Parts: sequence; C-alpha cells; structure tokens
Amino acid sequence: MSAADSGPPVSLAEMKVRDGDVIARGVFAQLDYLGPVHVPASYAPINPAFSKAVEEWRKGAHLADEHVGEFAAWLERTKARSKAISENERRLNTTTWAQDRLRNEGDYFERFERFHLDAWGVDQWSDDPAEHSEQLKRCARRGMPSGQRRDVRHG
Repeated sequence: MSAADSGPPVSLAEMKVRDGDVIARGVFAQLDYLGPVHVPASYAPINPAFSKAVEEWRKGAHLADEHVGEFAAWLERTKARSKAISENERRLNTTTWAQDRLRNEGDYFERFERFHLDAWGVDQWSDDPAEHSEQLKRCARRGMPSGQRRDVRHG
C-alpha cells in the first residue's frame, strides 16, 4: 500500500481537533463517574494549646511531644480534605473542558449542563475566566455531603 492509497494527508491542526473531540466524547461517556467526591470537614481542634502549637509550627517552631498524636490526626484530616478538593477540581476542569469542546456537537452541551446542575448544583458557569475559576473552586470545596449520592445519569 502506498502513501497515495491511505487517503488525503491530515494536518497536525486537524489531528488535534479530531483527537480533542474524541477525548471530550470519552469524558461524556464517563459522566456517571465524574460527580463530586465527599470532602471531609476541616479538623477543628478542641484543645486551645494544640491550636496554638499548630500556629507556632506553621511559623517554623518545633512541635512538643504532647501534641504529636493530635497533630497526626490533624495532618491526616487535612491531607484527606486537600486530596478530595483536588479530585473535585480535576473532575470539574475535565467536564467543563469537554462541555465547551462539544458545544456545537448535537445535544452534548445540554447534557453536560444537566450533569453540572444535577451533580454539582451549578446551573450556569460564568463566561468570565476569573469568576469561572472561583465558581469551580467553590464547587470543589463543597463536594458531596457524607452519605449522599446524587443521580448523575445522563439521558
């Protein structure tokens, strides 16, 4: 088979558009798995001495041995919260990118809108990039309440 038999040459720009659309459709196919994850509440220390010790630790001070246990619990809770927020941001960035990418492709856009409303509680994303970013961060931090599952099926 010669190069002439393989069809007309495809430009790099055309390949990027086609591949991006394929990826966006793949995101659409996975919407049932891209709703928010639970974001654990912030750790609220009860012990005022521990709160003060953490503030001093953030400034570079050594943490006293008496606070190590509570510090470990605080650190794990903080890491879990940060990980959940990051995952929610990733999911929102992915789905909003795919929604925009498929804006003019059939009813994909409307189905993404419905997904964002049902799963994330967003009825419209701002067109202003800074405000859109703030909306996304607020949604990611809110996540899904513990034990709650929203039906995010599209169709």
